[in-house]
Amino acid sequence: MPLNGIRRRLKGPLVRSAREGFAPGAAELAQRVETEVGESKRLLAEFIDSRVDQVVGTVQASSDAVAGQRPVLDRLEASTLEGTAYVAGALDRLRELVDEHLLLGREPDHLIARVREGDLGAIDARTARLLEAATGHSGPLSQRGLYLNPAVGVGWRPGNVELVSVNERIAEIPFVLGALHDLPPASRVLDVGAAESTLSLSLATLGHRVTALDPRGYPFSHPNLTGSRARIDELHADDDPYDAVVLLSTVEHIGLGSYDGDAMDPDGDRRAVEQCAALLKPGGRLVLTAPYGRPALTPLERIYGPDELRALLAGFEILEQRHLHRVDAVTWAAGEDLERPGCVMVSARTA
Repeated sequence: MPLNGIRRRLKGPLVRSAREGFAPGAAELAQRVETEVGESKRLLAEFIDSRVDQVVGTVQASSDAVAGQRPVLDRLEASTLEGTAYVAGALDRLRELVDEHLLLGREPDHLIARVREGDLGAIDARTARLLEAATGHSGPLSQRGLYLNPAVGVGWRPGNVELVSVNERIAEIPFVLGALHDLPPASRVLDVGAAESTLSLSLATLGHRVTALDPRGYPFSHPNLTGSRARIDELHADDDPYDAVVLLSTVEHIGLGSYDGDAMDPDGDRRAVEQCAALLKPGGRLVLTAPYGRPALTPLERIYGPDELRALLAGFEILEQRHLHRVDAVTWAAGEDLERPGCVMVSARTA
């Protein structure tokens, strides 16, 4: 109830009673009552004011405290978002582990089992990318020195695997083996740039004493096989010269710096062939394959035309020379065609 109302309810009856019942001291009593009521009003007002100030102070302090905790609340919110992102990332990694678990064949109904049964539909886009990387020239096979530049290339696609390319090795390796078929057993053979081929291993298995030369190393071993990380220009002629030297899709790269361990030298291909002649015994065999067509130079390789090839092999007697040209991505044909990408295969001997 408002203070004025309290006053009226207290003052009115008391004053009236005093005036009617106690006439002699009525004025004095009324004054006392009025004084007491005024004092009560004042005390009550002070009490209420103090309480209001206390409440306002408490509210203000609480507001200041909340404002002071705002950075903490912001950090808590950020931490919550970060934690949510971490959990989401952990779930993604868990899914990948589950996928790898299935790929490794640890479940009875896993992906590999389905593919073995001929269900190529089990290969999704992610699995196809994994297989492409695993079998490609820049994947783990290459990192371990086991990428062998296959003559036939396949491509993995979601729900399918298909033939995508046939390269010149489809004919080059048979040509080299044919060119060396008449070497006597235990002949010394130098295979230059051997890393991406099984040729050295094949020749060693056939009974020849083979040196597989490549700065990248050679991944295979055999009692008849010696690996060397030297470059061709680091070899020296000795008392045991070679019966044959093979340059299988190698000479076109030498001196361009496109492979590790290869120094820049514009005449590196010519110098390499001259070095091969110095390492061969009199009448020794050189077998060479290289890109052939309209002469060109790229960051990766040289392409030889007829004149460039004659200059490269100066000092050798040509025994056999054969040409291939590409018809399409999966077809090569015998014969010289300078308008198409091609390959030349040469067997020669020191003059």
